[in-house]
Amino acid sequence: MGYTLFLHKMGKRWLEINAAVVIQHLVELPAGFKSNLSHINTVCVRNCILFILNQTLGRMLQDNALLHVAKIFCSLGNQYITKATAASSGEGEKKSSNYQNELVIILMFLSSTVLKLNTAVLPLVVSDSSTTASSAPSKWGILLDVVYAALLHQSQAVQLAAAWCLRCVGKTLQTELINLLDHTLHKLHHLRGSQDAVNGYSAAVAGLVGCVRLSQLGLPTSKIKTILTSCEDLLSNVGSSERSSLIYTQASWMMVAACCSTGSSLVRPHLSRISHLWKNTFPKSIKELTVEQTRQSSSSVMVTIEGRLGALASICSLVEYCPELVDERILKKILLCINSSVAMLGSVSLTSKNQTQDLKAKLTLFRLRLYQLLLKLPPMSYEGCLSTLLRELVGEITFTVSQSHTTTSLLQTLCDLDSGLVLELYNQDTDWQCLEEQLLEFNTSGAKSLEHDSIILYNVQETNPSPLPLPLGVLVIDTAILLFGWVFPFVAQKHRQQLLSHFLQLSKGGKSQKQLSLQKNIIATYLSGIKSLATAKEQISEKDVFQLALSLNLVALSSSDSLLRYAGGEGLGHLAKACKKTEHVTEIVQKAYTMLQTSRDVNLRTGYSLALGYLHRHLGAVGAREYTSHSVALLIALAKDTTSSICQVWALYALSLIADSGGPLFRNHAENTLKAVHYLINITSLQEVPLYRCLGKCLNSLLTTLGPELQLTSAGIVAARRMALSCAYILLDHFDPMVQSSGLCSLQQLQVYAPQHVQLGNTVKSVCASFESSSLILRRTVANCLRQFSQLQPAYVRQIASEKLGVNLELCILKSLNWEVNGRLCDDLKEVIFSLLSSLASQDPMHWLEFCNKILSAAASTSGNSHQVEGQGETEEEDQALHISKENEEEVGQSLSPKWQTRLFAMELVRKVYSACRSDPAHFDQTLALKKRQTTGGDFLVLHLAELVKTSFLAATSEVLELRVAGYHALQDVVDIFSKTPDPDYPGHSLLELYQAQMGAALRPAFTTDTPPHITAIACQVCSKWLACGVSGDVGDLSRVLSLLVTSLKKVHGTPEEANITYGEAVVTLESLAVLRAWAE
Repeated sequence: MGYTLFLHKMGKRWLEINAAVVIQHLVELPAGFKSNLSHINTVCVRNCILFILNQTLGRMLQDNALLHVAKIFCSLGNQYITKATAASSGEGEKKSSNYQNELVIILMFLSSTVLKLNTAVLPLVVSDSSTTASSAPSKWGILLDVVYAALLHQSQAVQLAAAWCLRCVGKTLQTELINLLDHTLHKLHHLRGSQDAVNGYSAAVAGLVGCVRLSQLGLPTSKIKTILTSCEDLLSNVGSSERSSLIYTQASWMMVAACCSTGSSLVRPHLSRISHLWKNTFPKSIKELTVEQTRQSSSSVMVTIEGRLGALASICSLVEYCPELVDERILKKILLCINSSVAMLGSVSLTSKNQTQDLKAKLTLFRLRLYQLLLKLPPMSYEGCLSTLLRELVGEITFTVSQSHTTTSLLQTLCDLDSGLVLELYNQDTDWQCLEEQLLEFNTSGAKSLEHDSIILYNVQETNPSPLPLPLGVLVIDTAILLFGWVFPFVAQKHRQQLLSHFLQLSKGGKSQKQLSLQKNIIATYLSGIKSLATAKEQISEKDVFQLALSLNLVALSSSDSLLRYAGGEGLGHLAKACKKTEHVTEIVQKAYTMLQTSRDVNLRTGYSLALGYLHRHLGAVGAREYTSHSVALLIALAKDTTSSICQVWALYALSLIADSGGPLFRNHAENTLKAVHYLINITSLQEVPLYRCLGKCLNSLLTTLGPELQLTSAGIVAARRMALSCAYILLDHFDPMVQSSGLCSLQQLQVYAPQHVQLGNTVKSVCASFESSSLILRRTVANCLRQFSQLQPAYVRQIASEKLGVNLELCILKSLNWEVNGRLCDDLKEVIFSLLSSLASQDPMHWLEFCNKILSAAASTSGNSHQVEGQGETEEEDQALHISKENEEEVGQSLSPKWQTRLFAMELVRKVYSACRSDPAHFDQTLALKKRQTTGGDFLVLHLAELVKTSFLAATSEVLELRVAGYHALQDVVDIFSKTPDPDYPGHSLLELYQAQMGAALRPAFTTDTPPHITAIACQVCSKWLACGVSGDVGDLSRVLSLLVTSLKKVHGTPEEANITYGEAVVTLESLAVLRAWAE
């Protein structure tokens, strides 16, 4: 954190100048730690350094500077690989080191940089710029030199980091994906005698194939056939030696599983081939499994387990990404594999005392793959092996199978999202989340790394902000808990009773670290199961089952660990919801009342306070209405008891839960609760941060309950409104960002519910004061407030906000979008601009067009766009229309330095301008626009057609593919909207005739041989629109555009074999259809 704050303080310019020194220093930091660091601590060190690099270099620098930084990293990577090679051969100074940590840091940062730069990273990937998509490059760039060299490293962590980097390159540069895959397969084939090469290149193939489903260009079906052939060749060599057999098996199955993730269209032709591999991997019967285990040596057992866990991974991949292929026939084959795996699991566990460490690790991974597969199938399909499976799951969770005493990472996730308010844990809505995770209890949840589970190369969830896997021990415990919850609704009542009784016995015991870990695993398992019952709409009717579940919750509620107490309180709420008999619910509520009234123990009072809140939340306003008065009175009394601030925190949080769930039925208690909140806010010390956070949450809940009633003028409502305003401003003046966020939310609610009693201008100023806060949660609240206020009074909000910020609100938002990475925050900021544009663009379209144009022009001028230079100079008119003001470019470039994502959003705004102006026909008719401007004044879109064409041209000739697509769509909009607009100065001519040269120059790059098919398809649509609209009467212009369409016919005339070399069959067909449609139109 110190490094990050220091580099932020020094500023972007200083960082650009001293980037090489900073990078060298940070990358060398792991070498300064002790050499005997544990694996978990080593991973945490790497993650912290990557956090510094991503938060400074990755976020502060613009695209050009970031590209330069990537070159520095590539050069540094080459140096370390050279040193590692020398060290491995005994020639280096540091023979004991292979520079693993340094190389992992370099490769992982390059991976994130590639994703940020998008196609601008091409010069680092391909050194020969003249390379076409249909031919391999004559020489790879410096980035791939580092990556391919790292794939041969002795360390698995370095190999997987290099494979991950190659995956990011393939995901970003889709046109190079096939070349990268061919080159990697070629290397794998010729270097398969080297075990390190097989490990590294097979991981690289899996990573490249794993990103095919994310590519618009697809992959030829023949390429999957080639990969499967390579897999079969590797499997045929199994048996030559123990070490090589293990590596060949692992490599081949990883590539098979990656192929299964490509989607149904690519997998379907090869499904029988893949299922045949499954059949040959698993025994055909239990008898054959028994005979196999008696005859195999320990080395052959390792190879067998490796093959079967790989087969399970491929089945899991098929079920997840090709569900339509899992028909009755395939499901039958899958169930045979599952039954064999469960039987094998039960038999191998009997001889666990004689297992080596390597065999134990393989068995753990085998169990993980089996659990992951079962989670993706309906429990009824494998009902026959549920008893054996449950025995294994319970053993996994309670440390019977493994002696590692690993604690699950799911407990807080299974609890409520706001659990951090009362647990005083780290807040997940922060820019420092990665650092906070490294400091979590037991130090495992933050130790995420690729080597923990290599299937992340092809099985990554793209929506997950932190996709890297946890340590294997944590992964298998987490998966076992989720699987237990998945199958729990299908377990018979007597087995539920046995399971809960066993869990209850194990939960009672000492206070050792092992016992605490066990209790957390058990209560997480219970929560997973009880939640699944609610999802399946099942209820608990047996008294014995209810009593056991209640006792299990009570053990958690009496724990000294706050997370366990929280889970126990929420578990009681779920239990009450699952109870079929009302007397069971009454028993739970009375137990909570009794403990709160009689016990003076802080742990019990906090736990049962929370339990009351969750009882009301899960029972609902109607189900818990008879308990509401007593519960609220008890919790208010606890909240006012200043002898224990912890009890106050938990009681206030419980009150907020009751207020949220009570709705209109809580109305009778809202004013008394608000008085209590107002009283506590005025007497509580500012240092009691957790208490202030819960007071803020409680205030937000109460304002939601009062709602529109806050507009009334009765004495009670007036007093309530004044108290709420007073509390909101006190919270807003607090030093804690979360408390300030609660204050802003309260002001937002008051502004919405009682606008006549709250001045919008002051509220907007209060909101904008925190616009550039260092706290993510506060910035998200600011964005949410501005989004709502901009929908109410956009012009007024823009004026006040711009005055407070000292610059236009939209420019501030664009700067934030250039920096922010949080998806929810960015969406809210974009909605603010959309609201402003939709209301104000029709009155002043020129402002918005110039604003977007300057963003694109500034980026184009700093990046030296080659397409733009090529397009200019076609005619004298084109040079005049595309003239860029250098002063404006420098001004915007210095203040914004737009990244390609910001430019893409600017193009989205340009297209929104059309929609905003559709209500007035004068925006699309120059004659009418000129008349209106003379009589009533105002500005009109048609008067700035040159700006529209210029902006679209800049985007269409960008080096970023996404921006090119947006540019061609914008050009198509221009043709659609203005093709019928006459030129008043030249009767009988269209206004668009002035821009023929620009249209041709923008379209020409889309028909080169290296242009992806989806770009050519969109350009064909623009060509057909241009030719069919009748704008151009010039033979030369028509012939130029027509020649582009003629060029596109060559692809249609090609044979299917030629067309399928580079891209998937589907995208090639779509391109051909687009060409034919263009000619038809």
